[in-house]
Amino acid sequence: MRAIFEVVEGPLAGRRIELLPGQAIAFGRTTKSDVSIPGDGYMSGRHFEVQNAAAGCVVRDLGSSNGTFVNGTRVNEQVLQPQDMIAAGSSKFRLHVEFDTEPDFSKTSTIPAQLFDKTIEQGGGLSPVPPLPPPPSFPPLPVTGAPPPLASSAPPPPPPLPVTGGPPPLGGSSPFSPMFEPPAPVPPPVPMSAPPPPPPPPMPPGLPADMFGGGPPPVPPPPVMPPPPPPKPADPWDSFSDRERRLLQKLFSRQEPLYAVLDATKDMLVRAFVEACGEPCVALTETLVQNKPGIGCYLVQVSPTAVKLLDFLIRDGWGKNWGVYCTSSAGLENVATHLRNVINVYTATGLPFQLRLHEPPLMRCFLPGLLPHEATAILGPLSSFVVEGPSGEVITITSGALGIHSEVSKLD
Repeated sequence: MRAIFEVVEGPLAGRRIELLPGQAIAFGRTTKSDVSIPGDGYMSGRHFEVQNAAAGCVVRDLGSSNGTFVNGTRVNEQVLQPQDMIAAGSSKFRLHVEFDTEPDFSKTSTIPAQLFDKTIEQGGGLSPVPPLPPPPSFPPLPVTGAPPPLASSAPPPPPPLPVTGGPPPLGGSSPFSPMFEPPAPVPPPVPMSAPPPPPPPPMPPGLPADMFGGGPPPVPPPPVMPPPPPPKPADPWDSFSDRERRLLQKLFSRQEPLYAVLDATKDMLVRAFVEACGEPCVALTETLVQNKPGIGCYLVQVSPTAVKLLDFLIRDGWGKNWGVYCTSSAGLENVATHLRNVINVYTATGLPFQLRLHEPPLMRCFLPGLLPHEATAILGPLSSFVVEGPSGEVITITSGALGIHSEVSKLD
């Protein structure tokens, strides 16, 4: 088995690295690694290693600072499958597997190998099967004469009985009348019918009629068992601590879809994880990433059962100002359209101002100072913004008739 790692993103994008059976290759930022990527500032000196072992390709994290991810999940060691995506720093690698096998046609032939090789060497192909000999012929039988005529199948008539005298003829005076009268015809036998069944025994007094003579007793219906109770659904938040569960309860307290507005420029792991997690997301803004056009801000729909995404956002991102959260029932595309429209706002003097929605410190100061009509225009289809406080507390910002309302909830 030959493994090929294709660099799909990063400074070495487009390069293909071949990994032979039994070979191990280390990837990192410095020349201490077999494959060095000095242009990726988010990789460690020796970041991860890939080995083509007998059981398959195995990826191992070499104690990197930012971690190694396989299909969006942070791993220390894992057996890879074809088409798996490995993310390390700002680089991404995709695994391709090729099998170098040639078919053995000699094992598929039913002809012995010696005869097959000898026939091929002679160049004449296989010898034809000799024809079967003709069947033996027998001389015809001699004809000695015509065959005797076949006898008739009907028996010959009996000879007439001689008249020798006797008692006077019955039924007439003719001398040629028969000696005896013909026998009278025998009437057909009378069919015998089966005797009628005996009458049923008398029914004892005090018993129902169906128990004797009226058929088998009725079978009582089987008892109706109540359906088993439905299984208790598993709690997707079992692996979180009490503090993290309180944070999740505040985020999902409004019973509306939750969205995260994430800044991809704060940490390259944000961009790598969002694109690999498989959750619905769209790009809100664009920026330069390593002097190349890239995505600056993402809008990601967060489900309460998306455990991998919640683990990344809550355990790794809360308190690092990666972004803000908002709730709305308008749908992902409508929320994204509204946020794109309010990113570019204007001051009272008509000057353009870019609203960085993904900055928690800015949103904590900007939103409470809005007038009621300004708050209504900024929130639009959004029912609330949720941002992290300076000490990790949860700040929920909503809009009402009197303007902006802020609620601070401590987690400790």
